[in-house]
Amino acid sequence: CVGQDLDDARLSEIGPERAGDYVSDLQRRKVRWKDHPNRNPVPGKLSVYTIRKEVRILKGFGTWLEREGFENPFSRLVLPKEPKHLVRVLSDDEIDLILRSINPRSPIGSRAYAIVLFMLDSGPRLSEVIRARLPDLDLETRQIRVIGMPSMDRNISAYPPRLSTPS
Repeated sequence: CVGQDLDDARLSEIGPERAGDYVSDLQRRKVRWKDHPNRNPVPGKLSVYTIRKEVRILKGFGTWLEREGFENPFSRLVLPKEPKHLVRVLSDDEIDLILRSINPRSPIGSRAYAIVLFMLDSGPRLSEVIRARLPDLDLETRQIRVIGMPSMDRNISAYPPRLSTPS
């Protein structure tokens, strides 16, 4: 929902300043789910992701307006930055616990062991692991070609020397 400030306005009344004021209002809002048809209002700020969604919707609408020959009042809107999240690193004890829970001497266990070590040592994305195939592995260079998003190939270290013998 675009919000009451813009819902009641005629297109000719919406300019870059009013669009920017709307986004600023979203950022200052202290109640979530205000005027929502199915949820009760809850105290709290809107998330950055909600505000980004609103801005993307407005920018998309503005692009459509331009294609239809109208002025785009949303072209100067800036997407708020997403917060950066630090990834929690597994401790040595957690890694040992994971590796000890796998039997590398069974067919399924050896595959799981190799995948877990590959993920721990090389840091591929989950989607890259899922798409990895044996022909993509170069044993001489110890590299594997992985396909990321959107269909971007890259080579990463497939296995450091410690992977050669499971204990």
